[in-house]
Amino acid sequence: MIRFTATLVDDLPEIQRWIDADADHAGKMEAPWWRGGDVLNCCAEDEHGPVMYLRIDKEKDKVRMHIQFAPTNEVSKLRVAGAFIEGLPRMILSMKKLGFSAIVYESTSQSLIRFMWRMHFVPLGENQYLRPFTI
Repeated sequence: MIRFTATLVDDLPEIQRWIDADADHAGKMEAPWWRGGDVLNCCAEDEHGPVMYLRIDKEKDKVRMHIQFAPTNEVSKLRVAGAFIEGLPRMILSMKKLGFSAIVYESTSQSLIRFMWRMHFVPLGENQYLRPFTI
């Protein structure tokens, strides 16, 4: 069962370690940024522990989802996929109840893009993908 828990100050060392191991994020952000978000910041956890950190920001009638993944030697892609499969529908329902119409994310990772396509995300623009809530 995926649990969403608030991102805490105690999480910052782990988040920073994950950022430093992430070629797309290293040197571009610091861990405290992940405690921001004008809609939500949280850790998605399974029975083994943290799987990913999320920051959700409002963009007009949509929300933008930022994701910090763990290094793959700590959290397998199978655990990540399981967290998305179970957690994303709950996240969508929560965001829909708040009046938002879609989730947007940005990525250049072809494996993530292919996986999220199966979760009904469609191209929005350069490296931008949208999951409308009408599906």
